Amino acid sequence: MQTTFPPSYLYAEYRGDVDLQALVDAQNQYQQAYLDAINALNLPIYTLQSNDLLDWVLGNLYGFLRPVFAVPSGTSTFGGDYNTWRFNEQDFNSRQTVTTYTYETATDDQYKRCATWNFYTGDGKQFDATWLKRRVLRFLTGANGTDPGIQETYLISVTYLSGNRIVIGCDSGLSNIPLLQQALAGGFLYVPFQYTYSVVMT
Repeated sequence: MQTTFPPSYLYAEYRGDVDLQALVDAQNQYQQAYLDAINALNLPIYTLQSNDLLDWVLGNLYGFLRPVFAVPSGTSTFGGDYNTWRFNEQDFNSRQTVTTYTYETATDDQYKRCATWNFYTGDGKQFDATWLKRRVLRFLTGANGTDPGIQETYLISVTYLSGNRIVIGCDSGLSNIPLLQQALAGGFLYVPFQYTYSVVMT
């Protein structure tokens, strides 16, 4: 990272002019002040950012936009009678349950947790049970997307079932398990697409 700005200078024939030299010195001071201010922002370190600046950093530097979670509202309706569906969407006179959802934009903490899941490289790039367990535990316990320094993953279990299904078991004492379920279901966490994932409390 560049810490000093290359200074401007006067051409040799103007160096005797005190006013012009003062102008160039002031410009150099302002340029250095701007550079120091930009460096102090630590833009690439998204865990230090918040609000609109966090959106700008993760959206423009990392290409990851703020998630919007679909949360079931708890109400369901039934449809299938004549004139309740468009043609060719459902068999005539059949019944289908429709759950309504509310949509919630991720908070800064949730946004950073998802970003850390997607961009953390300390676990390597090879997918296996250990890789998944470490990601899950970091997601659940790392406030604001920080790495809590995971030493062991006994609180998380990974079970492979037939049909390429993976069940992630989380200790019931851990928080943010519903958030993990929503983020995986919404496709906001990068995982191998060959599998389907479900999260349960153990």
